[in-house]
Amino acid sequence: RKLNYGWRLVDHENGHFTGVDTALPNRAIKAALMDRQIAPLAGYTTVRPEVKYGENSRIDFLLAESGLPDAYVEVKSATLSRREGAGRIPRQRDQTRRKASGRAGADGTGRAPRRAALSGAAHRLQHL
Repeated sequence: RKLNYGWRLVDHENGHFTGVDTALPNRAIKAALMDRQIAPLAGYTTVRPEVKYGENSRIDFLLAESGLPDAYVEVKSATLSRREGAGRIPRQRDQTRRKASGRAGADGTGRAPRRAALSGAAHRLQHL
């Protein structure tokens, strides 16, 4: 790193911020997963970042625990908000379909991996 500082957010001075550091959400979610702060995933003790699966795919986190199915966690940053407290990610239908089809059955079972959507997790993690 060349500088002793970094650009993390843009403050729009109206109570809204735009994230600039694209690695920050993954670091925040990893910390929350390790500390078991995300209730639906708190039962998992093994957190593996950037796990390769399928032919050309990686998942942000693979969670594992004896007696539980593996959980594949993909972190997304909301870049659009049309109403208070709700972020949205612009759709990229074709790209998403291609990625999903490459991931289905990566565990050799022919079934798509278990997926979960965590609404509001980033909002609750704002103080990490």
